[in-house]
Amino acid sequence: MRSICAFAVVLAACGDNTHHTVQVDFGFQQPTLVEFRGDTTAWRVPEKVGASAFAFDVDDDYELVAVFEVPGLGVDSYELAATYADGDQWATTAVMSNTSYDPWPVGRALPVQTWLCLPLGTIGVPGTMLQAGRVALGGACQVGLSDPWSFRLDIGFGTYDLIASTPSQVLIERNVEVTANTIVPTIDASHGDTLVSQPVAVGNVDPTGSVQIDDELFTTGCSSDVASSYEPLATGTRYAVPIVPAVALQSSEQQWLDVKSTSNDLATRRVARVLLASATPVVYLPSPPVVSYGMQGEADVAIWSPPLAPSYDLVELDVSSELDALYPTSQHVTATKQWLDDHDIDHLAFDTDAPGFDPSWSIDRTIPYQRTFSVGQSSIDAAYMASATSIVQPR
Repeated sequence: MRSICAFAVVLAACGDNTHHTVQVDFGFQQPTLVEFRGDTTAWRVPEKVGASAFAFDVDDDYELVAVFEVPGLGVDSYELAATYADGDQWATTAVMSNTSYDPWPVGRALPVQTWLCLPLGTIGVPGTMLQAGRVALGGACQVGLSDPWSFRLDIGFGTYDLIASTPSQVLIERNVEVTANTIVPTIDASHGDTLVSQPVAVGNVDPTGSVQIDDELFTTGCSSDVASSYEPLATGTRYAVPIVPAVALQSSEQQWLDVKSTSNDLATRRVARVLLASATPVVYLPSPPVVSYGMQGEADVAIWSPPLAPSYDLVELDVSSELDALYPTSQHVTATKQWLDDHDIDHLAFDTDAPGFDPSWSIDRTIPYQRTFSVGQSSIDAAYMASATSIVQPR
């Protein structure tokens, strides 16, 4: 699984009617390059205000570029184009990663868990589970296929919840304190609660592909996929998903359903994440976007004809080269709908012309590379995204 690290772009309270302060915190990561610009300003380096935090002033619209490099291994370049009026933003980088990850809309309403980044002081917490299944502690997770199996979860010092699950049971241990000497007692999921069947209605699935629905549990100190329902062919519209029973949950804890419909050729994906809050959720998946591609300098540019989608609040373009490498080079650019509307733009490309951007960080187009364009929308209790992927042969 790709190692995902979340960072936040937070709008500071200070500012006047024309100037606003934007702050970005990269967690434990240190960017090799970080620059910003406003509508009327050139690219500049923001002020460093913390160990990995930066701040800059804008009128409203802004662009932020950050590059994360592991020398000799991989480079992940990220660009955000947004407005101050869009509110706080969440973003993900994928340094030292080796498989694809699910794209999710940028938005403060999503249950983004910043502990997906391993904090400083990370240690390996060992333990054993008697049944095949999944164990999650805080944001660290492992899966075992044998009875019993041993695990070692990499996580920082602190207090977390532990979630252990099998296809039919879930065991939740709250307030597990992690120190240098912590060993998780042997886990017997049969002492937990039995998962219950949840009916889900899904519309606009890919008629040739598959449907997968995951139940994801968020406690105050952990997040984990608990169970999955997989249908090889999308022949129906109603599915049954194992979920955690209400008796096992505290009042503040949430379950979200992740619904994915993927075409047989893997070229398109329709994704929804919805808060489980009704007896029979109805999920209508978005249709994949239609775009064409060109080149803008040394960057791939996605071009579309309005309207791009009936309703959306962001678009994303991901380009990755060295697809068979352990650590591919990638460029990711996200733009909010408000920023696109302000500039009357119907295309999207990564700004490789930002000062300080090293040409060696560019996509290698002498070998096959991948482009994925996504359109998303989010609210306080749901998020939707549809994407279209293509493999580009060497030119």
